[in-house]
Amino acid sequence: MARSDTAARPGWVYLVGAGPGDPDLITLRGAELLASADVVLHDELIDREVLRHARDDAEVRSVGKRGGDPARRSDKQRAINEDIVSLAASGKSVVRLKGGDPFLFGRGAEEAAALRAGAIPFEVVPGVSSPLGATAYAGIPLTDRDHSSSVTMVTAVTRDGAPFDLSRLSGLQGTLCVFMGVRRLTTICEQLVSLAGRAPTTPAAVVEWISYPKQRIVEGTLEDVAERAAETSLGTPSLLIVGEVTRMRGELSWFDRQPLFGQRVLVTRPAHQIAPTAAMLRRRGAQPVPFPTIALEPSPDPERVASAVAELHEYALVAFTSDNGVQHFWSA
Repeated sequence: MARSDTAARPGWVYLVGAGPGDPDLITLRGAELLASADVVLHDELIDREVLRHARDDAEVRSVGKRGGDPARRSDKQRAINEDIVSLAASGKSVVRLKGGDPFLFGRGAEEAAALRAGAIPFEVVPGVSSPLGATAYAGIPLTDRDHSSSVTMVTAVTRDGAPFDLSRLSGLQGTLCVFMGVRRLTTICEQLVSLAGRAPTTPAAVVEWISYPKQRIVEGTLEDVAERAAETSLGTPSLLIVGEVTRMRGELSWFDRQPLFGQRVLVTRPAHQIAPTAAMLRRRGAQPVPFPTIALEPSPDPERVASAVAELHEYALVAFTSDNGVQHFWSA
């Protein structure tokens, strides 16, 4: 009887925010849960480096949605909800890894509601959302005592796929963040002036691929930022930030000033040694590309190595080309 009860007990589901992009921005709790989960279901845009925290034997699948018809996206979301409930009902521990924060335009509430309806226990782990990522990585604070004491966040597309009614923002001041609006950027900027009452000269910025080494930023005003974004072919994922705070970027930006910003660096070290090198490169603004081409193997002639070590007193200098050489030397 006890075994039957145990087998019937559902597993936990963890709705985890992975942050805006930089894989190092996942929370300690999120990384801990990834390391213990049986199944990881992640959004399409999740940096694959985040998945290094998952167990080697874990089932890892992309279940992301990108653009397309709203009805098809809703069908896809229903399928995701059913998949999560089914996996947990079979007793598996599931991490649903979502970009940004699960409860900020991430449909995490819908997934949590489906879990509650299915009597599945769950936990929500917050993540760094894209506006907060823009604050840190683009040098654009959302609030500032001299420029803005409020923040408004809206999505450019409603549940049924219709554009958000920007007249509802009429009279609102402070910083405005518009999600998922780059495809309608010209219309959005025009309507912020005609319907929401913003001045055409209001400063604005569009941030693409927030916190990634390929991050790009276009600055301007509501009059010209859409044209400038089109000239540089900015695409998704992007965030529109409107307000005086965008003027502070020149003073506060730091990420795109890193010595290796925007560079893609091939890392050919042995697979188990790539992570520290990749982390160092990311801290300097580079995009590491793991490509292990080296395998470490013991010498086929250990006696020859031991003999060479015994004769070191005959040399004035010993040079090691890597830390692996040092370790092999001391083990000889």
